Amino acid sequence: MGNEKIFLWVGHLNQNKDPLTLVDGFHELLKEHADITLYMIYDGDELLPEVRNKININELLLNKVVLVGKKEQDQIEL
Repeated sequence: MGNEKIFLWVGHLNQNKDPLTLVDGFHELLKEHADITLYMIYDGDELLPEVRNKININELLLNKVVLVGKKEQDQIEL
């Protein structure tokens, strides 16, 4: 991650945590702040196909959202 500007989200990819709304909101944020990247750390992948599809069909999101997957709490560096 180095010195880049990041937005970190940690949660489950399910309806309760609503990652699709997160990705939509991040898309709007990118319009004004193109120098940031969203890293998504998640457990549970109920909505993973929908999240991937939303990212893959949008050129602005394609290189700005990183689906990290599961990480243990002690592996998440601040």
